[in-house]
Amino acid sequence: MTDTEKCQANASWVQIGKSVYTLPKFVYRIPCTPNTKMVDHIGAVKERSDGRWDWWRMRTNWHPSWNGEGQGVAVSMVDAKLKVLEGWS
Repeated sequence: MTDTEKCQANASWVQIGKSVYTLPKFVYRIPCTPNTKMVDHIGAVKERSDGRWDWWRMRTNWHPSWNGEGQGVAVSMVDAKLKVLEGWS
Protein backbone atom coordinates (compact mmCIF):
# COMPACT_ATOMS: atom_id res chain seq x y z
CA MET A 1 0.00 0.00 0.00
CA THR A 2 1.43 3.40 -1.02
CA ASP A 3 1.63 6.41 1.29
CA THR A 4 -1.16 8.13 -0.64
CA GLU A 5 -3.40 5.07 -0.28
CA LYS A 6 -2.71 5.04 3.48
CA CYS A 7 -3.62 8.72 3.64
CA GLN A 8 -6.79 8.20 1.57
CA ALA A 9 -7.96 5.66 4.14
CA ASN A 10 -7.98 8.50 6.69
CA ALA A 11 -9.40 11.21 4.41
CA SER A 12 -12.75 12.76 5.36
CA TRP A 13 -15.32 15.40 4.53
CA VAL A 14 -15.62 17.97 7.34
CA GLN A 15 -18.10 20.82 7.63
CA ILE A 16 -16.43 24.16 8.31
CA GLY A 17 -17.61 27.64 9.22
CA LYS A 18 -20.98 26.72 10.73
CA SER A 19 -21.10 30.05 12.52
CA VAL A 20 -19.88 32.04 9.49
CA TYR A 21 -21.57 30.49 6.46
CA THR A 22 -25.36 30.55 6.20
CA LEU A 23 -25.24 27.64 3.74
CA PRO A 24 -23.15 24.52 4.46
CA LYS A 25 -19.56 24.22 3.26
CA PHE A 26 -17.53 21.02 3.46
CA VAL A 27 -13.82 20.47 2.82
CA TYR A 28 -12.16 17.21 1.81
CA ARG A 29 -9.11 16.83 3.96
CA ILE A 30 -6.41 14.21 3.78
CA PRO A 31 -3.31 13.68 5.94
CA CYS A 32 -0.16 15.04 4.29
CA THR A 33 1.74 11.86 5.19
CA PRO A 34 0.61 8.65 6.90
CA ASN A 35 2.49 9.51 10.09
CA THR A 36 1.37 13.09 10.65
CA LYS A 37 -1.71 14.85 11.98
CA MET A 38 -1.19 17.72 9.54
CA VAL A 39 -3.92 17.70 6.87
CA ASP A 40 -4.22 19.14 3.40
CA HIS A 41 -7.57 20.49 2.17
CA ILE A 42 -7.64 19.37 -1.45
CA GLY A 43 -11.31 19.91 -2.26
CA ALA A 44 -14.45 21.65 -1.09
CA VAL A 45 -18.17 21.88 -1.78
CA LYS A 46 -20.59 24.64 -0.77
CA GLU A 47 -24.34 24.93 -1.21
CA ARG A 48 -25.59 27.83 -3.32
CA SER A 49 -28.72 29.85 -2.62
CA ASP A 50 -30.43 28.25 -5.66
CA GLY A 51 -29.96 24.73 -4.21
CA ARG A 52 -27.07 23.71 -6.48
CA TRP A 53 -23.55 23.11 -5.15
CA ASP A 54 -20.23 24.77 -6.01
CA TRP A 55 -17.20 22.48 -5.99
CA TRP A 56 -13.44 23.16 -6.01
CA ARG A 57 -10.31 21.05 -6.36
CA MET A 58 -7.09 22.50 -4.99
CA ARG A 59 -3.44 21.65 -5.63
CA THR A 60 -1.39 19.59 -3.24
CA ASN A 61 2.34 19.04 -3.00
CA TRP A 62 1.89 15.95 -0.86
CA HIS A 63 -0.01 13.59 -3.18
CA PRO A 64 1.28 13.59 -6.78
CA SER A 65 -1.50 11.25 -8.00
CA TRP A 66 -4.08 13.97 -7.22
CA ASN A 67 -4.81 15.57 -10.56
CA GLY A 68 -5.16 19.10 -9.40
CA GLU A 69 -7.25 22.15 -9.80
CA GLY A 70 -10.75 22.71 -11.06
CA GLN A 71 -14.11 24.12 -10.12
CA GLY A 72 -17.71 24.03 -11.20
CA VAL A 73 -21.35 23.70 -10.23
CA ALA A 74 -23.28 20.48 -9.60
CA VAL A 75 -26.95 19.68 -9.09
CA SER A 76 -26.54 18.01 -5.68
CA MET A 77 -24.05 17.69 -2.85
CA VAL A 78 -23.33 14.08 -3.83
CA ASP A 79 -22.62 15.09 -7.43
CA ALA A 80 -20.34 17.90 -6.24
CA LYS A 81 -18.38 15.55 -3.97
CA LEU A 82 -18.03 13.06 -6.81
CA LYS A 83 -16.64 15.82 -9.07
CA VAL A 84 -14.05 16.67 -6.41
CA LEU A 85 -12.95 13.05 -6.17
CA GLU A 86 -13.25 12.22 -9.89
CA GLY A 87 -10.27 10.41 -11.37
CA TRP A 88 -8.51 9.81 -8.08
CA SER A 89 -8.44 6.10 -7.27
